[in-house]
Amino acid sequence: MQNVIQQQVLDKQNLLKDLEELRKENKMLKQEIERQQKDLQKKNYLIEEQSRKLKTVEDYLDEVGKMEALAKKEMFHYVDDLIRRVQIAECECKSLRQQMLSQIKYLPQNSSKSSTGNEILYLKPNESLSLNLYQMSKIKAKNLVPRVNSPFSDSAKGESVTVGISDHQSFKQPLLSGQREESIMKLIFCYLDTAAMLNCRHVCARWKTWIEIPHYWTQVLLINCLVTPTLMLEMSKFCTMTRTLTLQAVKVREKKEQESGQEYFKSTRGKLEPSFDNFLKAMQNSLTCLSIVDCDKCLTERSLWQASCCCHYLEKVAYISSMYPVSPEVLWSLGSGCRLLRCLIIPPYYPSHGKQSLNNRCLLTIGRNWPNLKLLCIGGTEIDSRGLVTVAKHCQQLAVLELDHMGELQEDSVKEMCRVGLKILEDLYLTHTLVTAEALHHIHENCSSLKKIKILIASSDYSVHPTSMQEYKKKLEEIKALTKLSRFQRLLYIMEC
Repeated sequence: MQNVIQQQVLDKQNLLKDLEELRKENKMLKQEIERQQKDLQKKNYLIEEQSRKLKTVEDYLDEVGKMEALAKKEMFHYVDDLIRRVQIAECECKSLRQQMLSQIKYLPQNSSKSSTGNEILYLKPNESLSLNLYQMSKIKAKNLVPRVNSPFSDSAKGESVTVGISDHQSFKQPLLSGQREESIMKLIFCYLDTAAMLNCRHVCARWKTWIEIPHYWTQVLLINCLVTPTLMLEMSKFCTMTRTLTLQAVKVREKKEQESGQEYFKSTRGKLEPSFDNFLKAMQNSLTCLSIVDCDKCLTERSLWQASCCCHYLEKVAYISSMYPVSPEVLWSLGSGCRLLRCLIIPPYYPSHGKQSLNNRCLLTIGRNWPNLKLLCIGGTEIDSRGLVTVAKHCQQLAVLELDHMGELQEDSVKEMCRVGLKILEDLYLTHTLVTAEALHHIHENCSSLKKIKILIASSDYSVHPTSMQEYKKKLEEIKALTKLSRFQRLLYIMEC
């Protein structure tokens, strides 16, 4: 009997242990269920969020599709009007040819082929598209030639892209279909400036493909516009044949309302330089002309150092900055990397916010690095007669010289410059730089190739010198008296501010 009771007690204890384990498992399962429910709620929330984003994207795509359709519709009308005007001009050209042929009584046999009524019109390279469209209905007869650098001109494809079509029945065909649309649009793109081309890239995928042809980007002019690093990186993909690059007064972003000028300057200083480095690397084998003017908000003098490292075929460089003027170190770097320079424009910027660093040492670097320089524009109060003599001695091929905001040119310094060089000088520009009448006489006598002396002067130029207003008027009268002499009448030009 006792054994049975003990066995029952043991069984009871085992059952209690099993019950406790089951309770623990049940508790763990409840916790797992709660965790799974929370995860499910999170996933449901993410699904709803993705659905909202998907709906937003779909709405955006619908809006973009409507805008693209509207842009295409406007483009169709634009091209239709273009073809209509060309057709009118061609008809007027035909009538004019007929009138001319009726008036001509004799034509030499050795003359070139006479004009026929089926001659094709082309777009002229040195005129803008808008000007051609405006004048097309008024021009009686005008031969229009496709742009030389266009990949769709005679030199590139061996055949012409026709704008005017003599067969009027051809206009009954669909206006923009297939290859016809592509030919017309590519011809129109040849006449758009850089800003217009960048805007046209966003019209549709086909326009983007057509526009991003390197032949369209031989000249890049970014003037008074916003240029972000992302945009410059995108342009580096197709600006591989650029020969001329001009950056003038570009900005990375607009100034915020509550942002001070100092904060804006610190946040944007040099922001464009990393992408500008990639931009220069893309055109390193083709760039010959670089111009950076008043871009202090996003570029510093380091941009010239980047150009010296990437673009070794530069022939023309212009750099004007109020905050970061050219330093001797930058000129040394530019001279070591770009030995083919023929034109250098680095005058001071007035009023300047930075310290003037262009001095005699810079002119010595210029003379030693570029002895074949043909055009030079320099200036600054730190340059004296010794620096000018150094340039005249080393740069024997100098044909155009501009001196900007410098001290007064005396006869002694001019004599020394003419003795060591300036033998083929043709044009001399003195911008807010004082000069004596004796110095001008000596320049005329010793520079036999001289064609022009242009002087821009103001009374404020004498304010930094211990001279009175009477002396300024006296010297000005002496210089003006030279224009009455026969040898200076077609040579000397004086403008007073």
